[in-house]
This record gives sequence, structure tokens and C-alpha cells, in this order.
Amino acid sequence: MRPNLDATTDYSYKEINLFLNASTIPEFVKSAEYLTKQAADQLPDEAFADTYHRAFPINTAPDVYISNAFFMNKKAALEDLWETNYINTVESRINKAAELFNIKEDLAKYNANLMEKSAADYTENTLVSFDVAGTNYELFPYKTAEDLTTQAEVFSNNIKNYPFDWRNKIASEFVKQASELGIEELPDILCKYSGQFFPDLRDFQDILTRRMNKLAEDKQSKYKELVEKSANISSREEAMNICAEAYKIEKLAGVYDKPLLYREMGDIVDRTMTLSLDKIAEYLNSIKLGQEVYSIADLQKVSKDVYKQAFDCDIDPTKAAELKEVLPTMPLSDIHLFKELSGITPV
Repeated sequence: MRPNLDATTDYSYKEINLFLNASTIPEFVKSAEYLTKQAADQLPDEAFADTYHRAFPINTAPDVYISNAFFMNKKAALEDLWETNYINTVESRINKAAELFNIKEDLAKYNANLMEKSAADYTENTLVSFDVAGTNYELFPYKTAEDLTTQAEVFSNNIKNYPFDWRNKIASEFVKQASELGIEELPDILCKYSGQFFPDLRDFQDILTRRMNKLAEDKQSKYKELVEKSANISSREEAMNICAEAYKIEKLAGVYDKPLLYREMGDIVDRTMTLSLDKIAEYLNSIKLGQEVYSIADLQKVSKDVYKQAFDCDIDPTKAAELKEVLPTMPLSDIHLFKELSGITPV
């Protein structure tokens, strides 16, 4: 049996959050505590829809709902593993338990929403489009989360082939769509172009100087102006503007047409945007929520009631350690609600 066959072994809550966000969660599920592996081990075999593997607990209404969510999302893979009889048996026991607890309508609503979402996944989308001299270019078609992940790798591995002024739009759209499809990891260089990394101002000028020194002397004069200008920047936007100007000089110098030189110098944004949001949060005594960083001091000003309403759990905002441990694990949908209710702004 795979370790995360059902919710009891989903220790990171990654799949629970992903699967439950496929539909509006009923109140009886939101207010329940997840069944732990230790508690599940104390249940008899008949408390599971899969009695052989002791998987998909159906001992309570919340357990039935969550087990159904896991089962429906893994159904195709499970049928490949254990064939139709297994599927029919587990599905029948889940449905009988749902009838016993009078939650058949809740399961039907979840399953319908999941089917609708799955159908949408298999409708081909285009990530971005650009109009060039009257011709529309549609880039990065995808149907599923796996397709989008693959296209993100394609973009990142071939980023030098895309115009510099297209890259932020492309990267930002990848981040947006990845969030909607539950994709948690994207290539660093893509995240850097989308604005999730920042320059370390202690090294920024030195990095530019080293890049300048690799160019032919007749290409260094304009670059030197950028190096001097970089001493006074105070924001990521200003750093990106300098990167854009540096890119133009490097392109004219043939950096991106010389594989050995490009391999040595690397992408200008990749080499200069070195501070992740997590590192920024660490430096600023802040916390990363979604793709933004918030001051712990600001988070501690939010009332317990707002935390309860947004996350449906008791959080003591006076305890910084608790905020650091709990908030980054919350699903994006709850984080969005928290931002609306609290009115706080990122640092």
C-alpha cells in the first residue's frame, strides 16, 4: 500500500488541502479534527472502506467525506493497481456509510464538482499570447497540471530565447495558473522573473562588475554607467530595470549567442535575484503567506476571531512561534480569505 493512500498518512496535509479545495467544504468537515494514523490504528477493520489495507476510514461523517475525496482523486490509479472489483467494493462501502450518516448529497456535490474540474483540466488552454506586428502568438498550451509543469520547465530551460520584456508576463502567468492547479514547486528562474526573488543589495553591484569585466572593452563604457547607478537602488523594481538595461548591452555584445560565455555568465536575473521570499521573511522577522511576505508584528495585531473565521482553527496571534509554524501550512483559499478579513498588507 502506498504511504499516502488515504488521509491518515498524508502527514504534510498536502493532498488533503488539494483534494478538499476541489469543492466547498461542508461545515461538519471544517469543524472536525483529521483522523490521525495512531487513532486509525485503533479502529476495527470494518471501520474502513478498504478492509484489507485498512484504508479509507468511514467511522464518522467527516471520515467518510474525506475518504471519498481521496478515493475519487485516486480512483483511476487504484483501478490500474487492483482492478474493477476493488473499486466497486470500496465505492459501495463509502456510499453505504454516506447513507448511514445522511451525507449522500454532500458526496454527490463533491463528486460533481470534481468531475467538472477534471473536464476543465482536459480542455486545452494557452498560458499567454503576444501580438507581434498584427500576428497573435499563443504560447505554452496545456491541459493538466502535469502539462503546465512540463511547460514551465521548457520555458525555464530556454528562457534566453524569449524577449526580455515578455518574461515577467509569462513567468507571472505560470505562477498564477500553478496556484490554481495546486502546483507547489516551479523552477527558481521562473519564480525570479515573476517577482518572488529579490536582489541582495550587498552583492548586486559586485555581480554587475564581474559581468562587465567579461565583455569586450568597447562594450564596457555603458555597462560601467549601470554599475555606478546600481549603488543607489532601493527596490526590486529598480534592480530589474538595471537588469533589463544590462541585458540589452550583453545581447549586443553577443553573450547570448556564445554558449560557453553564456554558460559562464548565466542569466542576468537568475544571477542577481538571489533572495527568496523565505529568506526575506527570515531577515525581516516575517512570514511567507502564499507568494507574499507579512510582518509578524502586523500579524500579531489581527484578532483571534479573524484567524478563527479564516482558518477555522484556534490560533494565538501573540505567539510568534505558533504563527511561524501554522500559517505557512494553510491552504491558499484560506489565506486569501484571511487577507480580505484582516486587511493587512505585505511588507
